[in-house]
Amino acid sequence: MKNLEIFSESDFIRMDFQGKFNLEETLSSLNRLIKGVGNVELYDILFDLTRTKCQLTELDIYHIAEFMSENASLFKGRVAILLDCDLAIDKSRFLKFCISEPEIRVRIFFDNQAAKNWFDSPPTLV
Repeated sequence: MKNLEIFSESDFIRMDFQGKFNLEETLSSLNRLIKGVGNVELYDILFDLTRTKCQLTELDIYHIAEFMSENASLFKGRVAILLDCDLAIDKSRFLKFCISEPEIRVRIFFDNQAAKNWFDSPPTLV
């Protein structure tokens, strides 16, 4: 397993004063966060979104996927998205579908231990 970096939604998701998702600020924050990790090739990333209250639209998700694809070099390790309910899985599957770079390996989990087991497995098991 590579080093594991865990980010919660409060680390990068930004909302405006009305409580609506702010895409530009979120992407800027995500960019700073990932670049701040250092040598990204040595890290797997777990996005813990179990406490997210933010309602993302399909267009918001598409733009996040586009950001990840355009910055594929920042996501060299495996990326796990940890969710707490079935309602969020369709949007997460849409994110996974929209990422156009095959080298970005994304999986969706509902169980923290299952995500960590995936990170412990050989990297060829996507």
